Amino acid sequence: MKKVIFSIALLASAVTAGAQSMWWGNYSNQKTEITGNERLGVYEAAMFVDGTGDLAGVSIDKFRAQTRLYSNAVDVKAFIISSLDATDTLATARPKDGEVSSKGWTEFDFDTPVALPSTGVYVGYSFNLSKWYDDSDYWPVVYAGKAAKKGFFIKQPGETTWTDKSTTGCLAAQVSVTGGKLFTNAANITDNMSDVMAVTGGDVYAKAVIKNLGTAGVQSLDYTADLDGTTVEHHVDLDTPIEARYQADQSVSLPLGTVGKTGTQEVTIKLTKVNGKDNENTKKVKATVFVNTMTESAKRKSVVEIYASSTQPYSGRGYVGAELLKKDLGDDVIPVVIHTGKDSLFVAAYKDKTSENKYNYNLPFADVNRTFTTDPYYGDATSSPYHFEAADVVRPSLSTISEADLAVKGNLVDGGDSVKVTSTTTFKLDLAEAYYSLAFAIVEDSIPATQNNYLYFAGSSYPDDDMAEWTNGTMTQSYKANNVVVSATNPNGVSNSVPRKVTADTPLTFTVKLPATTLPENKKGQNARVVVMLLNTDTGRIVNAAVANVEGEESGINIVKTHNSNTGKAIYTIDGRKISSNAKLASGLYIINGKKVIVK
Repeated sequence: MKKVIFSIALLASAVTAGAQSMWWGNYSNQKTEITGNERLGVYEAAMFVDGTGDLAGVSIDKFRAQTRLYSNAVDVKAFIISSLDATDTLATARPKDGEVSSKGWTEFDFDTPVALPSTGVYVGYSFNLSKWYDDSDYWPVVYAGKAAKKGFFIKQPGETTWTDKSTTGCLAAQVSVTGGKLFTNAANITDNMSDVMAVTGGDVYAKAVIKNLGTAGVQSLDYTADLDGTTVEHHVDLDTPIEARYQADQSVSLPLGTVGKTGTQEVTIKLTKVNGKDNENTKKVKATVFVNTMTESAKRKSVVEIYASSTQPYSGRGYVGAELLKKDLGDDVIPVVIHTGKDSLFVAAYKDKTSENKYNYNLPFADVNRTFTTDPYYGDATSSPYHFEAADVVRPSLSTISEADLAVKGNLVDGGDSVKVTSTTTFKLDLAEAYYSLAFAIVEDSIPATQNNYLYFAGSSYPDDDMAEWTNGTMTQSYKANNVVVSATNPNGVSNSVPRKVTADTPLTFTVKLPATTLPENKKGQNARVVVMLLNTDTGRIVNAAVANVEGEESGINIVKTHNSNTGKAIYTIDGRKISSNAKLASGLYIINGKKVIVK
């Protein structure tokens, strides 16, 4: 049988029908990383290929890896070994046509295909780094940040044993398998779909992860769904076909039909055809999704979390983007600018997010409802000149169905040192198992540049009038930053802030206290707002939000001040007698910075 090997860049529609050969690998064009121990010598990298299941009986005839090798990398070869401590190899191969890539695939053809035993094999490549090309050689092995069991092993110069780095990611490589009982048109569906929110009379869509198992890839799917108790057949053509790689996966939006009844129902989806042909795979072809239907959606607001830093030169467009989002979308959008741990405005509560590597490079960027990431100014523009386009990216999220209304208010307490935040959540439907939590933040406007240790802001290289304020190359001292987070709870939510069982149209009140010590003295609340975010804890997404100005004390009197926390403040007795701010206050009623305070 003639074998046809498909390039990963080819669309599945270009695949030759009936060819029983395909690529396999954990890597599928994810963002890559590099690693190494900064030494000259021999590097070896490998991954495990299991010989059971759908790959039983196949042979391996090709190998390819993402490499960053230059002419100083010698003795480059691919290998197949039965175990990491094997003393002999099952096969070796030199780079195809002698070509070694410094920024893409390096391919290897084995002279004779190697039968894949049921116990599996390790496939990888090695090279001898004989001298430094430049400092980029210090980390010459390429991997992807997708963890995969036995997906990445490495042995480096000076090391005698292999290190398993599979929890870090997978080797950026693939093997070509041929023969055996490979499918042609086959796919499965993963049964981990998020609940779907719907409104009666509206169309319902479920997001499902589809995995390709056949040599033809996936261009279309046929499936059944039993919405409202009636099983209906559906067909969908994929806008972007799933590549012809074993277990290549993709999130696909599957129409389920029009929902007619309120409440929660479990819908079963079954894959029946792939590319118009009967699905050759019979395992994991069914999945379930819960559809929660209400008579109307709550009013939707979208949160745009903008990550910036006063030490990153392009963060300025994040502030400008936040202002223009407010201008274009009004109160429907809530921009919050979050500083990473590189400057004085870093908020420790956000450490779970800002500690991630992606939050420390290529700033600014924004998470919209934590559903997708975009640039807070450019949006998803891919060609220059870039202009403000973020509103076009955010706007579709405003039409997303939301299951609960939110309201919030914030009042200064503790002499203005804290903000008492009270939120009200009202769900539109009954939920026996509600997986939600609330997160809170205080954002402040009119923060001067000099307050934030701004170092410099490089000017835009594109002719955009909106960015004129930044094109001088330096941050002007008169600039005021808005929408900046100055205090927050854990961004992943406050425990028990939403009960597990909720009843439709029943207001749920929750109160939390946030520190307000960063707000300007004598101007507290004038330029500050409190934000509440309702999170789906299953998906991590923000499903709705609300914002309100921080107001003064509800009663006009602050209660319970400690005796020695008033240094530097103007303190008077109730009859107008001034007291030293360093004095130990006796219990009683005072006026501190113009506000009544009870000291106990």
